[in-house]
Amino acid sequence: MRKREAYDEQRRRRDAEREAKELAEEEEAERLAAEKQAREDAEAAKWMGQIAVEQQGEEAQSEEQAQGLLQAFIDYIVERKTVHLEDLASEFGLRVQDAIARVQALEEEGRITGVMDDRGKFIYISREEMAAVADYVNSRGRVAIGELAAKSSTFIDLEHKNAPRATAVDLDLDLGEMNVPQPALVSVDA
Repeated sequence: MRKREAYDEQRRRRDAEREAKELAEEEEAERLAAEKQAREDAEAAKWMGQIAVEQQGEEAQSEEQAQGLLQAFIDYIVERKTVHLEDLASEFGLRVQDAIARVQALEEEGRITGVMDDRGKFIYISREEMAAVADYVNSRGRVAIGELAAKSSTFIDLEHKNAPRATAVDLDLDLGEMNVPQPALVSVDA
């Protein structure tokens, strides 16, 4: 029996040594793999960091530029009050249809308000000016379109900032082309 116990003991010792050796080899292999992965990750991060910085810079710059350009577009309209859409398009390097679409989109968003006529003009009307017209119509009840057109120059300032004051005659406004209903002609017998 002693032989058997000595044999088992020797076998356990060899198994333990073998397991310890295998464990040490596995740990060394894992350590080497982790070091290799860390080096690859560091190299990848170095390149990705350079790419991400460039992309973020371009995105941030183009987003800031887009916001600045949009604000310049709005300011151009607000300052001039009456804008020929062809001039607006050429000022911002757009096709006329694109300029019209942007003006309409800005109106839908509520960022600008105004009237676009069939001849390619947009007249910016501030919310305060619209409120003044609405108050006038509400206070008078019924108002003829001719009376409203004559009185509108007191409510709506068509003056370009830093420019001489424009009049309805200068602007060649035709309410019929702006899709505003015309009053019926009334004859009065004397």
